[in-house]
Amino acid sequence: MIITFDSAAAEQLKIPLDLAVAIVLYDHGVELTPGVLEELKGEGLLIGNHVSDAIIQRLNGDIKIPSDLSGAFEELLKTYPEFDHLRPLHDTSEKLKSKYLRKVTINPGLHKEVLASIDREKRYRAIRLSRGEFVEAWKSLSKYIDTEGWNRYLKDLPEERVVTGTGYGEQEL
Repeated sequence: MIITFDSAAAEQLKIPLDLAVAIVLYDHGVELTPGVLEELKGEGLLIGNHVSDAIIQRLNGDIKIPSDLSGAFEELLKTYPEFDHLRPLHDTSEKLKSKYLRKVTINPGLHKEVLASIDREKRYRAIRLSRGEFVEAWKSLSKYIDTEGWNRYLKDLPEERVVTGTGYGEQEL
């Protein structure tokens, strides 16, 4: 059996070489120790007991990471609010950047969806504020990425509507 491996793809995906080799071997049916399997699951490289086809194709040298995603994290930083009142929300660490890029490279359309979701959430929050409704604080960027916050708000925004009524102590005429 001949197994090919592209170490440059592992570096682009920000996956340590030992884990990248373990992923390729696991995909080819080699039985791994429970400790290595737990480490792969802990890094998010195994979903259930399966490896993402996109990761395997890249590590086997079949697909390269699109060059247009190189600035994806910087674009995310520009779109996501920098502060919530005085609380800073951004985290520019390499660990968070690699985590986001890993998610985006597995699903190529995800980056545009994330940016659209952030804009949608901004509009939704503005509508709620204009109505005088409670709006919870923004999550930090690392929490947003960890919990996949872009899945939180519906694709369609609620319609703005004005409800008139009688207030306390008022009478309808």
